[in-house]
Amino acid sequence: MKDHKLTATELTRSERARALKEFRSGTGWHRTDALDKLSEEEAGIIAERMLRRVQAKTPLTDGKAATLKSSIRDTLIERFTDSRDRASRSQEQEQERDDFLEKAAAYLNEGELASLREAFESGLRPLPGER
Repeated sequence: MKDHKLTATELTRSERARALKEFRSGTGWHRTDALDKLSEEEAGIIAERMLRRVQAKTPLTDGKAATLKSSIRDTLIERFTDSRDRASRSQEQEQERDDFLEKAAAYLNEGELASLREAFESGLRPLPGER
């Protein structure tokens, strides 16, 4: 905690009992299934964003767009809901991206693949002016 400049205060017996009761009740907390649902929704939003970036550079047919959006969404859902610890996942993200691009090469031409690569290099978060 010191590495992150955080402090902690030990709870009294009554504070601990109250905290455990609130935590177990789920009040104010997202359950695992709810977090997975939120992750799936976020993956869909990001997939739409990435698709818009690609199509801004290289228009895709409806079929390619649907396949790409679905592939990005599924890949992100797997990444977001994976139970491995965050440190090991971040080390693997570059390899995951390369693997995804290799799979996408089966249905995208070189120009489309270059646009996809550029979209990924911009990151998953919205750029200024994006939703």
